[in-house]
Amino acid sequence: MRIKIRFLIIIITAVLAQSSAAQTISGKITDKKTGKPIENIPVKIMGTHYGTYSNVDGVFVLSGIPKGTHTVVTSGVRYEKARIRITIREDREYEMDFELEPREVSIEAITISRQLQVRDLIEEPQLESSGIEPTISHISEQEMQKQGAETVVDAMKYIPGAMVETRGRKVKQFFSVRGQRYPYPDYALNGIWQREFHELPYFFSASEIESIEVIRSSSALLKGIPEMAGIINIVPKQYTSEQWSGRVEYGTFNSLRAHLAHGNDLGDISYAIGLERRETDGPDYRNAAETMHNIHAGIQWNPVNDLSLDLHFFHLDGSRELAAAREPAGDRFINRREEFDPYRTSLVTFRGKYTPGSRASTEISLSYADRNPTYNRYEPGEMSVNSNDQELTLNLIQSLKLSSNNTLRIGGLYNHWLAPNGKRFYVGSKNELSTYSAVLVDEHRVGKLTLDGGLRLRRTHIGALGRFVTDGRPLRGLPTIEDKWEPVLYQATLGGAYQFSNSLSLHLNMANGQIRPREGTLNQDLELLNKENRFKTDLGLQTRIREFGNINLVGFYTHQKDAIALSGDTYETDDGRIMSLYLNRDQQQWGTELEVKTQTLSEFAQLFANATYMYSTREDNSEWDENNEIPNFITNAGAYLYFGNFDVNIFGKYLSSFESSRFSADRTPKPLGDFVDLNSTIGYNLDKNNYDARIYLEINNILDQEYSTVVGYPDFGREFTLGIRMQL
Repeated sequence: MRIKIRFLIIIITAVLAQSSAAQTISGKITDKKTGKPIENIPVKIMGTHYGTYSNVDGVFVLSGIPKGTHTVVTSGVRYEKARIRITIREDREYEMDFELEPREVSIEAITISRQLQVRDLIEEPQLESSGIEPTISHISEQEMQKQGAETVVDAMKYIPGAMVETRGRKVKQFFSVRGQRYPYPDYALNGIWQREFHELPYFFSASEIESIEVIRSSSALLKGIPEMAGIINIVPKQYTSEQWSGRVEYGTFNSLRAHLAHGNDLGDISYAIGLERRETDGPDYRNAAETMHNIHAGIQWNPVNDLSLDLHFFHLDGSRELAAAREPAGDRFINRREEFDPYRTSLVTFRGKYTPGSRASTEISLSYADRNPTYNRYEPGEMSVNSNDQELTLNLIQSLKLSSNNTLRIGGLYNHWLAPNGKRFYVGSKNELSTYSAVLVDEHRVGKLTLDGGLRLRRTHIGALGRFVTDGRPLRGLPTIEDKWEPVLYQATLGGAYQFSNSLSLHLNMANGQIRPREGTLNQDLELLNKENRFKTDLGLQTRIREFGNINLVGFYTHQKDAIALSGDTYETDDGRIMSLYLNRDQQQWGTELEVKTQTLSEFAQLFANATYMYSTREDNSEWDENNEIPNFITNAGAYLYFGNFDVNIFGKYLSSFESSRFSADRTPKPLGDFVDLNSTIGYNLDKNNYDARIYLEINNILDQEYSTVVGYPDFGREFTLGIRMQL
């Protein structure tokens, strides 16, 4: 193993010593009426930090662009907006030209510095604070393919501070960043917040995703109500040209994956259709078989230049056994045999954006989800419970440019969640929650300095909510809550960025807010928990080195008053289900993140590496001790290597030791983590005139380690997958 690691270090060092090449996008911007070149027009790739200005000849150049599908946007104050979609697959220069339609406007004199990056809050009203830009990770479709990611959780495991707690019951895994748990990070689908989404990312196919945006900071405000624990935005697949693609994989544990997709861009309308089936028997005697179907259909329509409409439909249908635990887990977890069959979910999202000019935009989004899982238990005893629930979310954001240097964004969100027969431990009692929220963010730019402040208020109305009922009976006299308003909760942020140059910037953000425990969560005395007060700050340095790549360095601090944490105790219901009990305590955390991502170097390799160090403490009996439930180190590294038609992709993760008592037989903390996980994908590419094909072999857990991130649930060990992907 040491020889392999040394060899990999030698390869990476050699690659870093080579000269560099890059993917670039260049072109010319002209006036559509006069044909003359236009100077000082900002050009930006939406959703990224890549931006520049046209020169005196109207020429622009964007360099170091990662592979993937991007939208390039221009937004001159005297011209109508224009955008072009482009897919970058090869290491070469791409060209595109813009002919801008003049617009009659009356404006004040504006001085623009060519060195500053462009934040177009009219075009992208959901952009978060500039102060947390270094804490935002973007995962492209190409990265997911090279890493062999099957699901959303698979795709996120190599970002800074990422930790996946793999467990066999309820939900298959939990994903967190920077040790942020209870609550875990929330999810948004196509920019629309989802309240009850945590069970889906482990089955949501990565094949129908264009990119994933992970905001690791607690300071996100505009993509929903992220409970100050970060938020994950899943962007569905879109097409810029006609394309057919298919994939077939077969691997260890009789695992099979088949995917077929088609999409096209017909000018004002583009569409996407995708079908996938995944199944596995899982290891013998582990009760870990799973079958899942994923369906996706999407359509984007621009009926007029200022209006865009985006509609997506997803459906998941299948079954999954809940893997049995091993020692040192308790006997009740080892001997239980249970499954979800069927497991069905349908989701619809809609976004409409109207941009009548350069000074205002309105974005309306709507999401509806219908989840219908049936829980079956066979040992000990038999039972079957259906816990259907529906969720509706409506979100509005109005972006207004009050002056050339000041943009105000105002929004409102409504979410209604209904589980007629209850959910999880509340089965047998109707659950109904309605959440109302308002947000305001004001951003100012003063030369190279950008400042912003924001406030989100939210309040929830409880229509009906049982507090841990069993067979319809309240536990220990806790009555069902009906027609009750929760207190108003707030989250406030203050931040900004200073750009020393086009390639170097300093970022700062602070946030303070409140977190309510999930309704019905109980402590060891079976009483309701207190709400948590959290303060968080991020300080980051972001740099882009020409012909090399990006480097981010971030320091963060978190203070939690009455933090919500697992107590280690559980309660068993009358029907044998296990409820975890929690507690309130004070916690603090300091940490640093270092992230390096290169562009293609010497037409041979792309590299990434990141390291997160965290030191966490907790108060116990008026004394502060180290919190050993959170690991100190999380590091990730990878190399995408190209040898002609061959590509070799190597990925590694190290998670330092930590401990947990959850699922432990004697309820005492058990050691976890402290492992190195190496994975690789080797592919051969066939580039023909009428199709592209790639044959590949994926090897997961090369070292065959039975490491655990949850007591009693070790990894399944080394796995092989052989696949072929074709694209027409």
